Amino acid sequence: MSKLVLLVLLVLLLVCNIVSMKITMKSRIVGRGNIIMKSSSNSNSKLANMIISSSLLILPISLPFSININNVNADQQVYKLPPIDRKDVNRCQLKSSAMGQANAARDKLYDLRECDLTKEVGVGKDMSGVIGADADFSGVNFKEAQLSKGYLRNSKFIGADFTNAVVDRVSFDGSDLRKAIFVNTVLSGTTFFESNLEDTDFSDSYLGPFDLKNLCANPTLKGKNPKTGVETKESAGCIE
Repeated sequence: MSKLVLLVLLVLLLVCNIVSMKITMKSRIVGRGNIIMKSSSNSNSKLANMIISSSLLILPISLPFSININNVNADQQVYKLPPIDRKDVNRCQLKSSAMGQANAARDKLYDLRECDLTKEVGVGKDMSGVIGADADFSGVNFKEAQLSKGYLRNSKFIGADFTNAVVDRVSFDGSDLRKAIFVNTVLSGTTFFESNLEDTDFSDSYLGPFDLKNLCANPTLKGKNPKTGVETKESAGCIE
C-alpha cells in the first residue's frame, strides 16, 4: 500500500511540473498586455509549489519498512533472517562457493548460525554472503579466504587468522575477536560495532577513512597480539 502512495505522489509531482511549464510558456506567448494570464500563472505556480511541499511532507510516512529516517545508524540495523534449517546435518561446514563469485551469489542460503566450527579449516575458501551469527569460529584459519558481505554478528573469532583474506562489507558487530589476526586483510566497509578487539593485529590491513575512524573509536582496541607480538592500537594505525 505504501508503494502505491509513493507512486501517486511521484505522478502528482510530474503533473504539477508539466502544468507549470505549459502556463509559463503561454504567458510568454501572450505578451506583456495580458495581465490576467500572468496572474493565473502565478496562482497556478503557487498551487504547484503547495502540492510539492505537501508531497514531500507526506513522503516519509509513505516509505516502505518501519525506519526512523531522522536517526538511522547503519551499525545498528536489525535484519530479519529466515529460520535455521536444523534438519540439514551437513549445515555446519566451511564450504567454498561453487559459483566462485565475490558478490555473495549462491544457489542456496549459506547458513552457519549457532554452529561450532572450531575444528574447521577455511584457508582459501570463498564463503561470501555467509550468515554466521551466534557461531563459534575460534582458532579457525581463514588465510586468503573470501568472506565478502558476511553476516557474522555476535560470534566468537578468538585467535582466528584472516591473513591476506578479503573480508570487505562484513558485519562483526558484537563479536569476540580477541587475539584475531587481520594482517594484510581487506576490511573496507566492515563494521566492528561493540565487538571485542583486544589483542588483535590489523597490520597492513586496508580500511577506508570512515572505517578506520569507527575502528579507532572502539574502547577494546588495546593490548598486544600474543602470536605476532604487535601492539593492537598501533597495528590499526590509530594515532592518539
